[in-house]
Amino acid sequence: MKLKTDFTVSTVLGDPTAQSTYTKDGIISVAKTGGAKALTKLSSNSIVHQATDSAANNFNALITPAGITSEVTEQGVTKSKLTQTADNIMAAAGDTTTFTVAADNVNFEVGNNSISVTPVSTSLTGGGSTFTLDSAGIDMQGTVTGTSSEFTNLKVINGYLAVYSSPLYLNNDPNSTTTSSIGITSVTGSKAGIEVDNTTPGSEAITLFGAVTCNSGGGVVCPSDKRLKKEVKTDIPGLALITKLRPISYIRDYVSEQQFRPQQEKDLTQLENTERSRQSGLIAQEVEAACDEINYQFDGLHRPRNAQEPYKLNYQSFIMPLIKATQEQQAQIETLEKKLQTLEKLNEKLAETH
Repeated sequence: MKLKTDFTVSTVLGDPTAQSTYTKDGIISVAKTGGAKALTKLSSNSIVHQATDSAANNFNALITPAGITSEVTEQGVTKSKLTQTADNIMAAAGDTTTFTVAADNVNFEVGNNSISVTPVSTSLTGGGSTFTLDSAGIDMQGTVTGTSSEFTNLKVINGYLAVYSSPLYLNNDPNSTTTSSIGITSVTGSKAGIEVDNTTPGSEAITLFGAVTCNSGGGVVCPSDKRLKKEVKTDIPGLALITKLRPISYIRDYVSEQQFRPQQEKDLTQLENTERSRQSGLIAQEVEAACDEINYQFDGLHRPRNAQEPYKLNYQSFIMPLIKATQEQQAQIETLEKKLQTLEKLNEKLAETH
């Protein structure tokens, strides 16, 4: 049926009022109540809906064969917008936040920060930093805001980890820069190589499993400046400690060691029957007993803080008692030499009298 003339149907039920107009092009419906108004237009190729409240806040929606668009405005300012087409979906909140879903990409943006996901990669950008995850690996780059000289680039490619930083500082406490941290600086800086700092009493800065090789002829260097020491004493025991120690050789018990390393990925027990080389050392409990006997607080002895930790020894700390023991032995040797010289002179005099 075709309309020969336009006609309008009005319905008045007090307040609100509603009115619909039918034409050959479509239908227009309007409803009003107080300061609010709603309008709907239906045609052969679109549906338009508009709603306005008494505070001039609007909701607009458009449906066409090309897609769907809806928008919410407050006092003429767009607060949110949703657009859906055959190719993508885009949602926006204000001027700073958008979310887009397309056939080959998902992108989320908040201000200058964004996350982008494609079938082959994922990237995150914000605050001068980027994070990219793709088939080649992981690439993270960043700069400290306002400090262009501080730059970090971390890459994980084919199982390898590469870190480029100026400087790099790793810390397990986000509110501290001095507890359990690793600092790496360039060799041209005031500090060269790797700096490890751990101020937690009784704990180690680095725990290594296996041997350490130094290819450049260097070694372990510790600060020993007089200006860094106070309350200096010469109370290191020498022979009193060294003579109580029992040097031993042993085969490593991997089955027992495994219980102290529950988080270790490698199963040490598989080495029990294959690794049989003998090692040399001391037994920490015997060192503890020797120190207790002479009432010596030895910094080379690390007692366990809980049942999950083993006893540990810092063999480098034994150098001081060994130096002291050597000095004591040398003093004894010199005393004996003087006694020997006295006896030899006495023998010479006795020989002259006979």
